[in-house]
Amino acid sequence: MLSILVVDDEVDFRDLLSTYLTDNTENDVVTAPNAREALEILAVHRRQKRPIDFIISDVYMPGIDGRKFYEAVRTLDGYEHVPFLFVSGFDDNYAKESVVEPYIEGFMRKSETPLKLLSWIEYLSAPLRSRTHLVRPAE
Repeated sequence: MLSILVVDDEVDFRDLLSTYLTDNTENDVVTAPNAREALEILAVHRRQKRPIDFIISDVYMPGIDGRKFYEAVRTLDGYEHVPFLFVSGFDDNYAKESVVEPYIEGFMRKSETPLKLLSWIEYLSAPLRSRTHLVRPAE
């Protein structure tokens, strides 16, 4: 069971992901409407010794965007290597270039199927050395 943080400023999409993951997996799902609140959630979970295991983040958000959020997460003790999956309703170079680090290998369009989301979670939550045995979801 994973503890998953979903960060997205679009309440409908955030709720859709949360409901789907809660209803169809045994994972614990926490949501945040923006990066600032997400950073607070990460800190609380770390203090409570219940760190977040997986982050799904929108690329484009007001204030701190997804790329800056990713950079901030990497400075937090215990979250240096948490797997990151970016989602975006846009299919542009800025969004795709966000996927440059080994733990943010994932980029998924918001229009993709829920099964694609589960494939990404399975793939990115596997240890790096085990990923060679898994099929990487197509972007």
